Amino acid sequence: MPQREFANRKALLAYAERNALVYAWERSPTFAKRQRLLSPKEYDIVEVRRSRGVSRAMLFSQAILLAEWEANAPLREALAIKRERWRVNRAQERRARGQAAFNVRLAICHLLTKMTPKSLLQVDAFWKSLKEIATSGNMSLSDLLAAIDSGRHHGNLSSAMRLFVLNFYWEQRKPHDDRRDQADHAEPSMLISIP
Repeated sequence: MPQREFANRKALLAYAERNALVYAWERSPTFAKRQRLLSPKEYDIVEVRRSRGVSRAMLFSQAILLAEWEANAPLREALAIKRERWRVNRAQERRARGQAAFNVRLAICHLLTKMTPKSLLQVDAFWKSLKEIATSGNMSLSDLLAAIDSGRHHGNLSSAMRLFVLNFYWEQRKPHDDRRDQADHAEPSMLISIP
């Protein structure tokens, strides 16, 4: 005959472990669910003395939980697939948000530089160049743009930015092209040897 009363919670736990049983406390969702799903022959209601008085608990076999676990394997697999799809979709949404941020940046660039939408690569190259210039000067991009803005003498900011980038790379290229520049400005008689 199964035990119907326990002196404390430890005694209930020890009894459940010895007999491969699981317990659920009365007024818990598990208790209500098991009482609804199981037949009265599959569980026992026992009383447990606690500091707050006597509580009731339901004891039922661990085999029932294991059978449910096995029966729910297809559901768990479906949930795992759904979780993976959700993860992939979330990654795609993040990429799309990044693309949206790029499109916003592109729209701002378009307004600043008055470039046509066909010149997407030029716009990206323009901002990349600004970032490289800022990095080489050990300053942030916003500091560089503020310096360009404060240093412009006429025209709008977008023109000043374009001229700044052009001048920066022109100055870098200038020492390498001094010989070519001298040849471009030389008179034709100097370039062609006359017999």
